[in-house]
Amino acid sequence: MKVQKKLQTIITLRGLLIVLLLPLAVQSARAANFFVTNTADSGAGSLREAINLANANPGTDIIRFLILPAGGIHTINLQSELPVITDTVTIDGWIQGRSPFVHPGIELRGNSRLLEVGLQFGSFPAGAGNGGADSLVRGLIINGFSNAGIKISTQRVTVIGCRIGTNANGDAAQPNGNGVWLFHATDCQIGGTNGRDRNVISGNTGNGILAEHGADNLIQGNYIGLSASGLPGPLFNNVGVWISDLSGDLVGGQEAGARNVISGNLAGGIVVTQTFDNTRIEGNYIGTLPDGITAFGNGIASLGGSGIALDSDYSTVIGGPTPEAGNVICGNGGPGIDANRSTSAVIENNLIGVGSDRTTPVGNQGDGIRSFGSSTMKIGGTVKLPKVSRPVPVGNIIAFNGGTGVELRALADLAIGGGNLISRNEIHDNAGLGIDINGDGVTANDECDIDSGVNGLQNFPTISTANSVNGITTITGHMNSSANTPFRIEFFTNPSCDQSGNGEGAVFLGSILISTPPAACDAAFTATFNVTLPPNTVITATATHPNGSTSEFSPCAFVGLPQ
Repeated sequence: MKVQKKLQTIITLRGLLIVLLLPLAVQSARAANFFVTNTADSGAGSLREAINLANANPGTDIIRFLILPAGGIHTINLQSELPVITDTVTIDGWIQGRSPFVHPGIELRGNSRLLEVGLQFGSFPAGAGNGGADSLVRGLIINGFSNAGIKISTQRVTVIGCRIGTNANGDAAQPNGNGVWLFHATDCQIGGTNGRDRNVISGNTGNGILAEHGADNLIQGNYIGLSASGLPGPLFNNVGVWISDLSGDLVGGQEAGARNVISGNLAGGIVVTQTFDNTRIEGNYIGTLPDGITAFGNGIASLGGSGIALDSDYSTVIGGPTPEAGNVICGNGGPGIDANRSTSAVIENNLIGVGSDRTTPVGNQGDGIRSFGSSTMKIGGTVKLPKVSRPVPVGNIIAFNGGTGVELRALADLAIGGGNLISRNEIHDNAGLGIDINGDGVTANDECDIDSGVNGLQNFPTISTANSVNGITTITGHMNSSANTPFRIEFFTNPSCDQSGNGEGAVFLGSILISTPPAACDAAFTATFNVTLPPNTVITATATHPNGSTSEFSPCAFVGLPQ
């Protein structure tokens, strides 16, 4: 009996001990809160002290600002760089703002000649702690730092609701070098799909966002080159977004809230260079205001500034398999898309030279798409989607541009480029040819297609007749190219013919497959389509080789008239 009571007493004491110690365990697992109560550069209550305390305290911490008077903008003029953040922390400037959780309330200001970085998370090679992984920054105004407003060299850092490179109101430039620098960073998020998560990254002398040597970073919902209200102004970055990460970055997304508006930047909107795989650019407005119709282009013609520039990249995807993934690429000072030595780029469902309503002319000043030495690009075409029995067309609208619709050229160092597919796009009302291979106007066919050059200087088809009677349109012609070779011939309708006599391709009509004979170069074809076309409708065609190389458009043919 005594033994039983003793055991009960021990169990009771152990239970009481657990109850007493539980709050301490819970408290140690909770985030520690450190408060910034003044705008001093250092000392008690300063941001510098709060960062040092957070770095010294393992686990997730929160730095909050409680600077009087509440509700205004408080500026911290830094005299030296803040400590590198080496542990997980949330730095929350929203609650200090004029409208809590909407407007930034804390300004970090550097002297651009002396201070390189405003906030730095982690270092490369990795330094102490977890390198600030899983941290969050929101509601800050950061300007005046020579290298970057924010530098991230770790994992899973999120930056939302900030103004980087502007004044507190987001309507005038107070530049950093780069706005946000992702250096060996992975799985980080700049912006978000909620409107209050939008960063305004404008007015910087370098890039709005620079991402290099990392992977799988997300850039969504930001204004890059615009004011906080989405209006134009002298707020340009040099380049809006510059990516030379390894793989997997996503700029934008298919939700409307994921759209970045990247406009008004000096040398270009987006640059993707020396990436290895699967950088995706989806759903953005590049060269317009947030309405998707009013031009506010990136780049100036003298700099050749483009909406999107690809350079020595691999498998970049611009747009995607759904209309929501397509970008509006308009109003830029050079080409809409400029691809140099690009390999296997995919360009689908974009509006290049036409506004978000798919009709308003907002042409780029240069070509719609220009390529130098690029290979195996896919411009339009079809894709197979899950649970969809037939391939889905993913063509682009390429219209109203100041140069050619699509221009393919070699580079001077003999990087010729080939296998570039141009299929099922709507190409019309461009100042130059619809498709120009070699950049020298119409390239005449040669017997048996033995010449060489960009896309093999693929011969185009020749249309002999085009008639439309009783709901059936019949097109005849011939294809002269390499012997014993299959070709896909695509047909298009146009309201008028290009002044060159070779057309563009405004509306896809249909396609057929033909093959040249085993020992001859010329194959006749007849194509029929269940559609009625009015007299004088212009018909054009392209030919695509099995290796993916597409020709220029054929000479125009007119429905109901002898050719």
